[in-house]
Amino acid sequence: MLNSNEHQLGEQQLIESDRRFRKIFDSQIQFIVIADSDCRIVEINDLPRALEQVSREQVLGRIFWETEWWRDLPAERSAWQDQFARAAGR
Repeated sequence: MLNSNEHQLGEQQLIESDRRFRKIFDSQIQFIVIADSDCRIVEINDLPRALEQVSREQVLGRIFWETEWWRDLPAERSAWQDQFARAAGR
């Protein structure tokens, strides 16, 4: 069983690990999205959000191809749907 000090240390390590991940993830000069099995965005880096001037909260939970980046690109929207379906084995 963990004592209070071990629990606090583990929590601090988790916070630090998350901070390092966020710093690396957001500093990338690529469009990076993490989506769940329903194609909903669960994480997105800073670059694409800055291009469309949207907040993280405005895109989290939305279906990837229904976001601002693809609104005027029907062929790309369709291609993303196919890509996600293939990745999911559908």
